[in-house]
Amino acid sequence: MKIPLDYICVKTGVLCPRCQRLVDSGKVDKKEIPVMKALIELEEEKEFKFLKDLNYIRTIWSEDLCVIVVKSDMQSQYQLKKVAKALSEKLNVRVQIVEDTRDLKKLASELLSPVRIVGVNTIWLPDGTTEYVIRISKYDARALPTKVEVLEDVFHKLFKSPAKIKME
Repeated sequence: MKIPLDYICVKTGVLCPRCQRLVDSGKVDKKEIPVMKALIELEEEKEFKFLKDLNYIRTIWSEDLCVIVVKSDMQSQYQLKKVAKALSEKLNVRVQIVEDTRDLKKLASELLSPVRIVGVNTIWLPDGTTEYVIRISKYDARALPTKVEVLEDVFHKLFKSPAKIKME
């Protein structure tokens, strides 16, 4: 797995000057180091050798949910769900792994899985900002992975624009 910090620094927990500068500058959050360490430990297991092909982008924390953004060439969501389950057990928090994409509908379907997305609307506000509305079926709302407010916060952090989840 390609990560922004050195493997040895992440494994030992002692950061070299380069890695320390990345943490101090805010490019890498201190909370991301345990996530990277857990990913490296999983990569060493025979079952998760495919993690070598992933690029770690960042981790977003929101209350009881940890969203890991990765870039990969593989198309298997099943494998990523398996990794998320193993990480959930290691980190003692609910973990979702999503692809790094600017396609809001694809990202929403990965993050809200197994809920079906009815539609995604973009609202352009008079002050020049945008807001997103992710529409889901009210019957699927009970299958959401966590609270609506937490998911809206994650979308806000991912897209740097407000997002609302609307049940129809």
